[in-house]
Amino acid sequence: MIETLRALYEGFGKAPLVFDRLVPGYIANRLQAALNLECLRMIDEGWACAADIDFSIEHGLIHRLALLGHMRKMDYTGLEMIRNGLATRTYRPPENTGHSPALARLIDEGRTGVRAGAGFYDYGDEPVEDLLHQRDLDLCD
Repeated sequence: MIETLRALYEGFGKAPLVFDRLVPGYIANRLQAALNLECLRMIDEGWACAADIDFSIEHGLIHRLALLGHMRKMDYTGLEMIRNGLATRTYRPPENTGHSPALARLIDEGRTGVRAGAGFYDYGDEPVEDLLHQRDLDLCD
């Protein structure tokens, strides 16, 4: 059954990953949740704005991750360097309080994302369908 479903998804052009046990939230969603917490923390603390965060990801992190993945990127950094960075304990992950002042403010202002015409960014009067279509085209490139 699992192999049939895996083959079906591969036929759709997807890259399914079959786990040997249940992973709550799946790998990519869990990593994205951690990234969301850190990005919101930087905005809430006034350390960076949405555009600064996206700039840093688009012009640095994403190229390394797209080329190597994260774990191979760690190999290229050097595992001793990673261990030394952990040992300094200078980084503290943000606590998940279940609330972000930046998100609350945007949502209260009706800036709930692309479908509302604004979120962290303004999308003007561009039809949602056009924005989504362009995103999908860009993802295929």
